[in-house]
Amino acid sequence: MKKVLLVFAAVILFIGGSGYSWYISNYQGANYYVFISEDCEPTEKEVKHKGRKTTQYTYLLKGYNEKGESQELELKTFYKLIPNTYLEAFSNKKKKVTSWVERSRDEIPRQPLEQLE
Repeated sequence: MKKVLLVFAAVILFIGGSGYSWYISNYQGANYYVFISEDCEPTEKEVKHKGRKTTQYTYLLKGYNEKGESQELELKTFYKLIPNTYLEAFSNKKKKVTSWVERSRDEIPRQPLEQLE
């Protein structure tokens, strides 16, 4: 009986560890701050979204994390972004940019703000 419980516990721990590892690789990442300048032109592509044809805009931007380290980001959206705005983009290695939020200049940490200006 003890052996069965030990095997069962080992299987549960393995499944839990695998699930946690999958979650970390798919959903954990870093925040990067970007600036949408006036000369930042997206590439446009016709795609099907929810059964309709629509235009997808892809922006290639340089983002900076709180330490001031840079990374090239590919941000995709179904509408054009407003020029002269700051964004905080959440990015991970597997899914790239997964979400972003508009931020005011005062909300950007000092290190990335120096790099963006």
